[in-house]
Amino acid sequence: MRIIAKLAALAAGATLLCAPIPAAAAAPTPAPLTVALVQADLKAKGAPVNVTGVMDRPTQNALDAQSAHTVGQLDAGAPDATVLQPGSSGPAVKLVQQALRSDGYAAAKPSGAYDAATAQAVGEFQRGAGLPATGDLDTKTLWALVQPDPQRTIAPAAPTMSVVATAYGPSLKDNFPYGPVDLAGKPLVAGDVAVDPRVIPIGTRLWVSGYSSPSLPKGGFVAVAADTGDAIQGQRMDIFVNGGPAAVSAFGVQHVTATVMTQ
Repeated sequence: MRIIAKLAALAAGATLLCAPIPAAAAAPTPAPLTVALVQADLKAKGAPVNVTGVMDRPTQNALDAQSAHTVGQLDAGAPDATVLQPGSSGPAVKLVQQALRSDGYAAAKPSGAYDAATAQAVGEFQRGAGLPATGDLDTKTLWALVQPDPQRTIAPAAPTMSVVATAYGPSLKDNFPYGPVDLAGKPLVAGDVAVDPRVIPIGTRLWVSGYSSPSLPKGGFVAVAADTGDAIQGQRMDIFVNGGPAAVSAFGVQHVTATVMTQ
């Protein structure tokens, strides 16, 4: 789900973009990236604006209606006035991090500082959106992030990725309300894993390793992305363990390595 369209609900108390400041402190001519962020927030609040990056009359009217002068506050985070990149900081960066994180890029923690993890998340998004993977957030990247395209791929940086893994078993409780079947309705078997299809397409064969579990083969195993789960978003994986609740509970939460296998 494209989250920048709902920035009002994600920003801290939805006040980050709308904290009134004195008119005398209004910003100079704002950057396109900054304007686009403000427009995205206004649009999420129901204002009749489009996310264009241009400070047009509808955008100005929407700002005036809220008695808010906000563009200057955001613009301070853009060092060259058009790009957010490593070294940038401030509310604009935090909004982008929140949007990326809600889209499945868990590494982009909403700190407000454009760190290496944020740059990597932006690069991964750019690859999935068919843009040059620079790791810098320019207007084209922002506008791609704004578009309502829930099927856009979250492209991993490499065929090998670190994945947060949990386990599930054949009981109805483990896979409610479906029981011991995969996404296609076939019985779950050893090696089946549940994934986020935007990150790992269904049917992908993987070599999974780096775990500690007596219920799984030592050293690693060939997995098949055969299932999904509501909680499996981003670089997450649920590994099918053909055992009872104790085996599932014993696995806990682990960081494992998943390598895409060539067909």
